[in-house]
Amino acid sequence: MKPVLTLLCIALAVSAQESPDSKGKDFWFCFMPNYHNGGITNASAQQRDSVFVFIAAEKPTTVTLEFTPYDGRPPQRIVRRITDPQQMLIIGMSFWGVELIGVNGGGYIVPQQQRHTQRPVPYSFHLTSDEDVTVYAMCHADKTSDAFLVLPTDALGKDYFIMSYNADLYSSGFGGDYSSTPSQFAIVATEDSTLVEIARLTAPTVDGPVTQIMLQRGEVYLVQSLASSDSYDLTGTRVRSNRPIAVFGGHQRVRLPLGDRDRDRGGYISSRDCLIEQLPSVNTWGRSMFLVPYPDPPGDLKRSKDRFRILAARDSTVVYRDSVPLVVLNAGQYYEGDLDQAATLNANRPILVAQFRRTSTPASVGYETYYLGDPFMVIVPPTEQFLDSYQFICPRIYEDSAITTLYSVPREVYKYHYVTIIAPDSAKATVQVDGQTVPQQLFRPIPKSSYVYAWYRLDAGVHSVRASAPVGIHVYGYGFADSYGYTGGMAYRRFDFDPPQILSTATCPPYRIAVYDTLPMDSRVDVVRVLEDSSTNVEWRIERKTLLPEDSVIVYVNLRDPYEDGVVTIFAEDAERFVTVKRFQLPGMTLRGISASATVERLPLRYTYRTATKRTWCFPLQYVNVGNSPQTVLRAESARGSLRNASLPAVVGRRDTLQLHVCYRADRTVTITDTLWLETPCGRYAAAIFTIEFVVDTIAPRVLRAEQPCPPAHTLTIMETGTTESGIAAIEVLDSANVTIELLGSGDGGYWLAEQQMLRVSQRDWRLDSWYRIRVIDSSGNSNTISGAFEGHTVMITNRDSLAPIQTFRAASNSFLCDTIELYNYGSYPKRFDKLVVRGIEFAPPPLYVPLVIAPGQRVRVPVCALLPPYRAGAENIYRDTLELSVGCFVRRMPVEITITEPSYSAESSCGVVVATPPAGNAPTLIRDGSSFELLLPSSGDWQLTLYATSGQLLWQTRITGTRARWDMERLPPGAYWLIGTSSTAMLQVPVLWTGQ
Repeated sequence: MKPVLTLLCIALAVSAQESPDSKGKDFWFCFMPNYHNGGITNASAQQRDSVFVFIAAEKPTTVTLEFTPYDGRPPQRIVRRITDPQQMLIIGMSFWGVELIGVNGGGYIVPQQQRHTQRPVPYSFHLTSDEDVTVYAMCHADKTSDAFLVLPTDALGKDYFIMSYNADLYSSGFGGDYSSTPSQFAIVATEDSTLVEIARLTAPTVDGPVTQIMLQRGEVYLVQSLASSDSYDLTGTRVRSNRPIAVFGGHQRVRLPLGDRDRDRGGYISSRDCLIEQLPSVNTWGRSMFLVPYPDPPGDLKRSKDRFRILAARDSTVVYRDSVPLVVLNAGQYYEGDLDQAATLNANRPILVAQFRRTSTPASVGYETYYLGDPFMVIVPPTEQFLDSYQFICPRIYEDSAITTLYSVPREVYKYHYVTIIAPDSAKATVQVDGQTVPQQLFRPIPKSSYVYAWYRLDAGVHSVRASAPVGIHVYGYGFADSYGYTGGMAYRRFDFDPPQILSTATCPPYRIAVYDTLPMDSRVDVVRVLEDSSTNVEWRIERKTLLPEDSVIVYVNLRDPYEDGVVTIFAEDAERFVTVKRFQLPGMTLRGISASATVERLPLRYTYRTATKRTWCFPLQYVNVGNSPQTVLRAESARGSLRNASLPAVVGRRDTLQLHVCYRADRTVTITDTLWLETPCGRYAAAIFTIEFVVDTIAPRVLRAEQPCPPAHTLTIMETGTTESGIAAIEVLDSANVTIELLGSGDGGYWLAEQQMLRVSQRDWRLDSWYRIRVIDSSGNSNTISGAFEGHTVMITNRDSLAPIQTFRAASNSFLCDTIELYNYGSYPKRFDKLVVRGIEFAPPPLYVPLVIAPGQRVRVPVCALLPPYRAGAENIYRDTLELSVGCFVRRMPVEITITEPSYSAESSCGVVVATPPAGNAPTLIRDGSSFELLLPSSGDWQLTLYATSGQLLWQTRITGTRARWDMERLPPGAYWLIGTSSTAMLQVPVLWTGQ
């Protein structure tokens, strides 16, 4: 049964464009080899398998289709009238006689003399129309078909790269003895004497290498790769010509993806489909496009992934996926990846992108069972070529095959039809299909872009897509082990993707800026101008040889103010209206001086000083770069001054500083005027102007003293900082004792003619008094004298530093000892002690003896008291303690020893106090815990307790009942105290020693 065709899903771009698009009045195309089950000479295959041409018009028109068949018929001429633009004109015919014959004839190898590979043949189609029309074509065979958009002649170019897929080394046994299929492309000449150069053949071909061919109008040249290896792929082959040509790329019948072909011994994927697309010329490629995955039909096994390829036309093409660098390609190289999610592609140079649908059916299913879908190839339209409206119809094709015989009614080839719509997010609400707004929930975001996409399922019939902004569409459909897919239409604006280059090589004014557009595909410089709104501090002159587009144009730019940076923005446009706008920062002399008041001032800085003779006056100069570019200072020059510490040449970066010192000296009264010059690569600039009056100095040096208490030291700051002061000439020590004098802040130990010097005077031995007297003289003979002294720690126990340094006492056990220690001040200054510190826990001076003042040469006895423990037979019975005397930050430590003698019940101390200790059996017990004291009384009763200082001062009293009394000494000063207790039957006198610890 002949195939029945009612509708085919073909896209029609209806948006009016001034530049070439998919509509036209003149078209050239051909049909590349498809795979025909049973063989190309099989009568059933010739009746079953067909090719179709579809013509859509916006106005009534007459269409003429001319072609020359190879089956013995004469040249054919078909004329048809389109009276209703809402209907698509369909011209169908058997593939036999018009489809090119390749190496695989549908299961066998076609002899070279019978096939059309690598030789010019006249088997092309030429379609003309009175009005603009859109033309589509389709190859349909049993389980393998694809459709493609035919480009009008005015959209053709002269430079192409082939997009295809790897040869399929097929060995399943289906389709005859020879089932392997090649990668392929075809070329159609539109004019006589068309010289075609195949500059980069990427795979071996069935008839050997080819580099150049000559074609006449209407001739076709078919190239097929060898199919003996899956690595053979014609993708990336470059085809160039001297006249416009039509180029078609694809595959005879392919399994996709390549990486799954060898899985499960070749049975993982089995079903195949042909791939056909007419390819756009390089000058219509884009740099921005979107990858959009395909929806899976019901029952899809999802055994593999769809694929995409990115093909580069220029070297060093950097491709970004979702703003992340993906790959760098040279001309003719491609990248292949999984098409599993939407993505944004951008590149710095033009790229061609194709999406590939995967194989649906594995070899394990029976011949009667196939899954929906199969490979097809779609050229992805760049966003630069989107249109705002399309019109298309969807297919209803019936096939006569083994599957159809299993059913009682003819079976449609395509069960599901889709259109993928890619639109700006801002315009998605305006997208309509057949006049109905697309539901917003169908749209999904495309990462790293302001675009969204939607899958929209369609029924067979005529459809349209319209929007308020340019959108892109892919049209495709799924059948059992069959599919089709192609670009729904697009513009074919020719791009010059190498915009004019703008380069400045001059580093000093006048700046020379060159605009050039000289690569082979460049259209030359047409317009050059300076954008005044974005240019500052510049004046310019544009020099060109002609008003026509030319290779280069020179712009000369000067700075209006040479002491300021300038900005110039150059606008350049080539003849293809490709624009470059480049902004240049033009460095001026942007060094500024920092004045004495820390303000930033333009050059030159001006200094007027009055200073002393017989000294060198140095100006510390600081310059800051306030511009945007580094400043190079080669050298600095001064006629009368000398430069010091100048590290030149120097590069001063943005906001960096340059330090210079210029020094002047005069030995007599005089006025000097001088200029400091800075030399840069761009010129010589006055940086500072000096006017200096030298006069005689009459002011003595000033001395400031800062005192440090511990350890004692004086820092003397000697200053000769006035503008008319002549500098420090000498420092003399007139008198000193027990001091060390150091010169600070001068690495070489010198001070001659310094403006400021510092001396440190410190005490050598803290036990002795110290003093000094120093005179400072400037270079004019003026002088100043300063004196100072340090007190030493000049108090000690008498004979403390003799051979018997320890103060010793003797006392009976269980006694309360008070005795004296003699202190002696051998210094020149009185000493005051606000407290006497005992570091042990055995002794304490009575509090009434502080504060203690000892005059120079005076000897003073200081009492100390101790509560002695019981005598212990056989023990050392010596108790030790230390008396500390502090003067400033220095401490003298004076050891004290007490030797305990045999027990005694009464004694008179050297303090004149009689101490009686009661018999041990009837004595009260005093217990100390920190500052807390507890008294265990010898008998119970009502007791009155009173605490006295040894001077007799009543401190506190209390009453208790019982045998225990507790009190706290924390708030009392360390020392010796008496606790008196009375009751109706007894009286007690108990010594209390509080050491403060």
